[in-house]
Amino acid sequence: MFKKILITGADGQLGTHLCDKLFDNFNIIKTSNKKTSNGYYLDVTKKKHFESVFNQEKPQVIINCASYNSVDNCGTDKVKARSVIVDGISNIIKHSSKDAFIIHISSDYVFNGKKTIYSENDSPDPINYYGKLKLESENILKGSNRKYAIVRPNVVFSSDINNRSNFLGWVLRNLKASNTINVVNDQISNPTPVELLKQVLESIVLLNSEGIFNVGTPDPISRYHFAIKIAKIFGYDTNFIKSISTKNLNQAENRPKNTYLSFERIISELDIDIYSLDYYLEHYKEASIE
Repeated sequence: MFKKILITGADGQLGTHLCDKLFDNFNIIKTSNKKTSNGYYLDVTKKKHFESVFNQEKPQVIINCASYNSVDNCGTDKVKARSVIVDGISNIIKHSSKDAFIIHISSDYVFNGKKTIYSENDSPDPINYYGKLKLESENILKGSNRKYAIVRPNVVFSSDINNRSNFLGWVLRNLKASNTINVVNDQISNPTPVELLKQVLESIVLLNSEGIFNVGTPDPISRYHFAIKIAKIFGYDTNFIKSISTKNLNQAENRPKNTYLSFERIISELDIDIYSLDYYLEHYKEASIE
């Protein structure tokens, strides 16, 4: 009998790719807070939803992709953001089997951005409400005495160019329409293609690997230079991309300046090959995602 893997947020950028292209040898249970989604209707903030779905399916692995991804909106709609990010993981812990493996998607924003590189062992110190909620959710899971893995990607991008959380899609949509975009030049990260994130999650499940895992490509790059790279690879005019500092962009919530994540653990323990940012972008170009 195939192992049952329940995915929350199955209609999001990551959840969609997991359900469509991952775990061929497992029984995937899709859940979403959208009633039109193909799968179970499950709002992670509602305890009653868990009781029916979890009692019926009894998943052996839960991958929590449900989140509240607008950093600025987290600061203005704190109650809703907290209910999704913090109460959501608490509900998963409470209603899942005691021997279920819980895999939680966190964020690079648990760090303050003052270091040049962050490993899994570095102490988190978030500087915005979104990061604080993500850290709180991590700590709840770590203190639950459950089998867990916490995965921290940063600037996740994919072939889903219409997804609002997809930086690649945002850049391509605007360049295709000849819209000028302002992109920050002083926020550094190592962006994560969803294909790499899928590999990491699959290996964690297959190898029963526990603990915290950072995920990212080898390339430390600013959002501005990432956008320029996208334009050049996809053949768009870079003049539509304007460089701007974080200070002048006037984002509602603070952003860490550098969240370059060390990915040595996923190489050494999960035996995953990581390629350059250009490699993944060229892959998307060849797939004609536009």
